[in-house]
Amino acid sequence: MRFREGTCFVLALFLCSWSCAGVKTPGPSVGSGTGGASGATGSGGAGGSPAPPGTGGTTGDGGSQPPPASCTDAAKLVYVVSDENHLYSFAPNKLPDVAAAFTDLGPINCAAAGDDTVNSMAVDRSGTAYVNYANGNIFKVNTTTLACVDTGFVPGQSGFSPNLSMGFSSDSPGSSQDTLYVSDNTGDDTQLPNGKGLAKIDVGQSPPMLIPIGTYTGDVMGGRCELTGTGDAKLFGFFTTDPAHLAQIDKTTAATPQAISLPTVDATNGGYAFSFWGGSYWFYTASDTDNTKVTRYDPTTTPPTTTVAVPELTFTIVGAGVSTCAPVTFPIP
Repeated sequence: MRFREGTCFVLALFLCSWSCAGVKTPGPSVGSGTGGASGATGSGGAGGSPAPPGTGGTTGDGGSQPPPASCTDAAKLVYVVSDENHLYSFAPNKLPDVAAAFTDLGPINCAAAGDDTVNSMAVDRSGTAYVNYANGNIFKVNTTTLACVDTGFVPGQSGFSPNLSMGFSSDSPGSSQDTLYVSDNTGDDTQLPNGKGLAKIDVGQSPPMLIPIGTYTGDVMGGRCELTGTGDAKLFGFFTTDPAHLAQIDKTTAATPQAISLPTVDATNGGYAFSFWGGSYWFYTASDTDNTKVTRYDPTTTPPTTTVAVPELTFTIVGAGVSTCAPVTFPIP
C-alpha cells in the first residue's frame, strides 16, 4: 500500500500496504502450525512457533476454521489501487490468466482529496475500502459503486506522517470484529526507526482517533512497512529493509522479534504493497521505470517457496487491501 518514490518501498504479503503525491510509496516466519497468517484474510487457527530470521521458516496455512457465512464473495477478494487511482479486484486463484485475475473496477474520485494520489488502502469485512491519500485524508470507498465517504480523519495525529500503511486484523481468531492498524511511513528512515511505528485507528469515533502502539524491533528497524492482517487475529509487516523482511507484529507492543529475510523479493523505491490470500503472501513491487511485479511467498511448502506470479502488469500498484473474510487455504480449481 504505497506510492512511487523519487517525486516521492518493500513488500505488502497479504495484504498493501499498505511517499508523496504522484509517486509510489509505498509473516514472519511463523513455523507451521494449526493456523497462520491470512493477510486480511479469513479466520484461522493459531500460528506455529517462529523460525529464526532469514531461515525461510514456514507460516501456518490459516487453520481449518472457515470465514463466517456472512462474508460476501466480494469481501473475499484482494483489492489493489494503481498510481492512476484505479481500483482493481484481484482473484489470485485465476492466475496465470492475468486478464481474468485482475478486474479494473474504475477510477476512485474522492473530491475532497483533490488531485492527490492514493497512498495506501485497507479493506474491512463488509468489502469497504479505507483509502489513505497522500495528503493524509482517509475515505471509505464502496468497492461496488466506488462512492466515497470522507471519514473526517485528521492527519498528523500523535506526530504520525499523513502517509500511512493500513491493514485490518480480526480482534480474536474467527471474530467478526476487526481493527484498523496503521504504520507510519514518514519517508525519512533517519528519524525514529520506521517513523513513529505502529498505531490503530478507532473508526467508530467521529472523527476517527489514532492511538499509538509502539515502534518495531529487531532486524526490521529502519525500514518502512506495509501491513496486512488476518482473520486469525494476526498482523504482518512487509519491511523495506535490505533485503526485504516479512515479520509478524505484536499488536499490543509493535515488537517484531522473528523476522524472515526475503532476498528474492524486490526492495524497490517504486510502488509496493502486499496482502495475504489463500495461505500465501502476495507482494506487489515496482521500480521507478517498470510496472508492478507480483511475487508469491508460499509458507505451506517445505521449504517455503517464492515464485514470480506475474512478471509485469500493465499498471503500477500503490496500495492493496484484503479483508479478514479472505480464504486461508488456496481454493481448489
